[in-house]
Amino acid sequence: MRSLYSAAVTLPVTMKFKANGVAKRIIQLPFRNGRAKYKFSVDGTNLRLIDKNPGNQPQDYVIETLTSDSLVYSLMGNECQKFKLVRVK
Repeated sequence: MRSLYSAAVTLPVTMKFKANGVAKRIIQLPFRNGRAKYKFSVDGTNLRLIDKNPGNQPQDYVIETLTSDSLVYSLMGNECQKFKLVRVK
């Protein structure tokens, strides 16, 4: 019998946040790397990512947990899908 796999695939994602308000996301894909650059702003518990490509809508997130080595956030209006980033040294 063949093994069953989940339809949801987890890809390694690296987010780099800089002090000047620029963030870079790198997704490790099997055949190539996907890269995107954003401007970001944090207002209390809200995180806003603005894509540097013209015409894309800003993405608003709710910060649920922020510590010195991890960030847990969810898409605003869709709290059931959570994202977790941890610091890599």
